[in-house]
Amino acid sequence: MSWLDMLLRPFRRSAPPDAEEAPAPSPHDPPPAQPARKAEAKAPRAPKGEKPERKGKKKKRKGLGRRPGAGAPAAAAPAAAQVEPEAEVEAAPPPAPAPRAEVRPAPPPAEVPPPAPPAPDPEVAARKAAAAENRRRARLPELQRLLAHTDALVAVEAADLRHLVGARRELRDGWSRLGQPPADEAEPLIAARDALLARLDERIDALRAEAAAAEQALDAQREAIVERARALAEREELRGAGPEMGQLRAELRAVGKIGADHPAARAFAAAEKRLKERQTQLRDDRDTLRQQRLAELEALVGQAEALARAAERDPEAAADRVKALQTAWKAVKVPGPRGETDGAWTRFRGACDAVFAARAAARTAQAQAALDRLEAVVVRMERLAEEGAEGDPDEEIGRAMTAWKKAGRAPREPQQALWERLQRAFDQLRAPPEGLQEQDDAALQFRPFAGLAGDDTEA
Repeated sequence: MSWLDMLLRPFRRSAPPDAEEAPAPSPHDPPPAQPARKAEAKAPRAPKGEKPERKGKKKKRKGLGRRPGAGAPAAAAPAAAQVEPEAEVEAAPPPAPAPRAEVRPAPPPAEVPPPAPPAPDPEVAARKAAAAENRRRARLPELQRLLAHTDALVAVEAADLRHLVGARRELRDGWSRLGQPPADEAEPLIAARDALLARLDERIDALRAEAAAAEQALDAQREAIVERARALAEREELRGAGPEMGQLRAELRAVGKIGADHPAARAFAAAEKRLKERQTQLRDDRDTLRQQRLAELEALVGQAEALARAAERDPEAAADRVKALQTAWKAVKVPGPRGETDGAWTRFRGACDAVFAARAAARTAQAQAALDRLEAVVVRMERLAEEGAEGDPDEEIGRAMTAWKKAGRAPREPQQALWERLQRAFDQLRAPPEGLQEQDDAALQFRPFAGLAGDDTEA
């Protein structure tokens, strides 16, 4: 069918006899081919200077009739074409659409069994087996060296657990890496490998048991150190607890190195934390107590200074009060360095010294006054002794002793000297007159009943 027939097809009464109904499209069919016009549009351009054939066709197409409604009447078709009259075209009914076939999904393709592998060639298989056996035989010296090296290490009695575990890992990994030995050497080599692995396992288990026992002993030592640290952290007297905790930490490190997540390490850290908390609390309490005690000392200093200012009125009472303040000062214990109380102590001692100095001055004045009064008594008695007493000497002596006692305290040495002078004056006053000194003692005796006795005798 030419392009002209396709263009005039809508104006014809029926389709051409050679036209066939196209089958309904299936979803599995390939997409329809593009129209020839698009194919012509994709055709390569003609060489320069030659006009393409498509341009000429376009010029011819311009004079042809177009579809109704496209802008050109149907009478514009060329005379060569068989065109029906206009009236008949309008009266002709449109062609009925062809019935569409029901689209059904295509059945899934049947599973095709895979083709059977070709039968192996015996010669190729034999060559591969021989090559694999040659490779195993080439690795035989390495396997023998690996076994000999492991056997030498197992024979060392001083080998530790780390070396034995490494030797077992090296034997296992090396054997896996090298592969199986050749067939004729496989049985003895595998038996030697299994024997070495058994010996290594036995040595490793024994060393692990010894290590576990040693670790238990070390854990017991660590637990003892931790208990001492706990007791130290809860001790009432914390003086020197910090250095002692440091010694316990050194002992714990000497037992064996452990990680921070070890139970002993965590327990010891908790004990150290507890000790630091108590030390901090004690330091705070001590600071508060020190401030209170310093305030008490300051109050004592103020009282002593007040007594020093008022000591002249009553030095003895002021001195007694200062002694009580000194006793109270000794009872006040100020925690911390002593240098903080030096200033207060200097002021307190100065006030006390001032009070005692005032008392000493007052006592000196009183002693001098008493000494003057004693001397006055002595001088009076000495004058009476020289001049003679008008009355009874004993009465004068009694009045002198009363005045001596009321005179007050005086220094010991001057008072003793005055006392000796007073005793001499007393002796001089008690001495008999000069006329009576020549008589004997019998004549001087007083006999009030002597006459009465003689009268009785005479009667």
